[in-house]
Order: sequence, then C-alpha cells, then structure tokens
Amino acid sequence: MVKIPENIHTGKETLEYEVPWLVPEAIFLLDKLLTKDMRVLEFGSGGSTLFFSKRTRSVTSFEDDLKWYTKVLGILNKKKITNVGLVFYTKKWLEDNFPTDGFNCVLIDNKISRNGVRRKWLLEKSVPLLTEPKIFILDNYGTFSSDKLTDEAFIEKYSLEGCREETYNHPKWKGCGTRVFYNAS
Repeated sequence: MVKIPENIHTGKETLEYEVPWLVPEAIFLLDKLLTKDMRVLEFGSGGSTLFFSKRTRSVTSFEDDLKWYTKVLGILNKKKITNVGLVFYTKKWLEDNFPTDGFNCVLIDNKISRNGVRRKWLLEKSVPLLTEPKIFILDNYGTFSSDKLTDEAFIEKYSLEGCREETYNHPKWKGCGTRVFYNAS
C-alpha cells in the first residue's frame, strides 16, 4: 500500500515519500494500474518520477525548472535509479526534440506555461504517443482549458476512445484535482 503524507496538497513531502503530487485517490489508482513492462512519459518531475521508477520499466521525465531538475537528478543519482531519463528542457529544445516513441502512461503535471510551453500543446503532442494499455493523467485540470469540454468531448478530441475516466477533486487542490483516463486493468 502506498503511504501518502497528510499534507500532500502542499507537495512538500512528495520526494521523501516517493509519491506523485496528485490527489491521493489518483495515486491509489495508479498504484493498481502500473506494471513493470510499462513506459512512462512525464512533464514535471519529482515524487512522481520516483514513484513511476519503482513500478515501470522506464520513465522519460521532462523538467523545465533548472533548480528542481538539479535536485531531482541528485536524488536519482544518490538512489542509483537507472531506469529514468531526466531531461531539462526549454521550449525551443522540446519543439525540436519531442519524443516519438510509444508510451503506456503520460503525466502532464508541469507548471502552466513556464518557458512558453503550453499544456494544451503538450497534450496534443503526447496523447498520440500512447500505446496499449493506456494511462493518461492530467493534474490541476481545472487550470487547463480542457475542463470546458465534457468528458466525452475531451476523450473524443484527444483520441482516448475506449478509456475510462476518473476525476478526483480535492478542496485544497489548486486547479480542482486530477483526471486519469485509462484502459489498463
């Protein structure tokens, strides 16, 4: 069972507990869905990177905050975690080097519009990379324009047909909460 800090909404202990900075119910669901043969693509590193590294084959993590990138990289090196590729990126670099491989799980949990990279652009570029079984996680979904769409319209627009959708809200969560779309079992 995953241990989650009581103050998870602050994000302060996610590295120590090695959990994503997501609504707790979403973490429990991911703990059930993830398997050792999955490949993960995430935008925004931290406790989620450590969490995914223990449960999946590989993690490709993009971080756009240099200070945070350095901290997470230091932890990965100290813990000798070798199945994570952590990349510091700028908008120009990411536009020129966006991944083309397939991933089973995509997490968009980066700061909104830092370095000019829009979350909508990340979503449109990353969702087509999903391969079976699929898990797509959008944190702080209320700060994202997709919350104006019905769940059905969101699923149709971003080619997530056949996926279940779970929305986990929390009163202390910035941007409402976490949405998980999945067809993994």
